[in-house]
Amino acid sequence: MKKYLSISVLSILLLSIVIYSCSENSDNLTTNETSLNEVVFEDLALKTDISPNFYDNHFYLIEKLGNNVERTEIINTVKNNGINLFILDNKDVKKFYFNNSDILMYSVSVKNSENKIIIYKYDDIYQVNLAEYSSLTNMQNFKLKSLDNQLFYSVQLDNER
Repeated sequence: MKKYLSISVLSILLLSIVIYSCSENSDNLTTNETSLNEVVFEDLALKTDISPNFYDNHFYLIEKLGNNVERTEIINTVKNNGINLFILDNKDVKKFYFNNSDILMYSVSVKNSENKIIIYKYDDIYQVNLAEYSSLTNMQNFKLKSLDNQLFYSVQLDNER
């Protein structure tokens, strides 16, 4: 009888520890504090001094997104486009403002890589792309690809200046 009593007490103790740890983890998920976006780069002259060449777009403002609804929306957009969230650095999400356009651009870093997921947003329409960077001997390559691996922009730069 003592054996059954000690087993039941031990199992109740283990069960209470498991329940406590699960509730503690869910509390951590729900009590994450929100934070504001942080300005990384700003040059208002680039916003007001617009080039006569319409194609000449510049970034006049770059923000690193804080822990907020906007960052969650971008991460969910990436997820909904079939990208595995485990490869992303969800804390490194940046927002780019163009001087000649209402289009916003977001970048999400890929862990252990120089590559980025690029998201263009116009109104409520998103386009998700992969930006690949590679550096070979004396050459730097940049490719912008669609998610189905179709190349639509590529540039190769010489490292020597």
